[in-house]
Amino acid sequence: AFSPGFNTTLPVSTTTGRVAVTGIGTNLRLANVTAVECFLAFGDSTVTAAISDFSMPGNTEMVVTIAGTVTHVAGITAATTATLRISRGEGG
Repeated sequence: AFSPGFNTTLPVSTTTGRVAVTGIGTNLRLANVTAVECFLAFGDSTVTAAISDFSMPGNTEMVVTIAGTVTHVAGITAATTATLRISRGEGG
């Protein structure tokens, strides 16, 4: 089971945006709570996303494993907006 340690929300639009994912854990639980596909990148405070990055289909939820050095998630959409809920923690 997934054990969250930190939760945040990333409003995603056609301009790349990012949010800090502090705390411990090497897993991120991602939930795209809109019908719009978004594209994600993981990195430090300078990370940006492009529409060629990791695809997160609309209305989906997944757990991804990240490097312990990841401090931010960036997102972008090809059109309109999306909302991404992010939890950092352990387990799946």
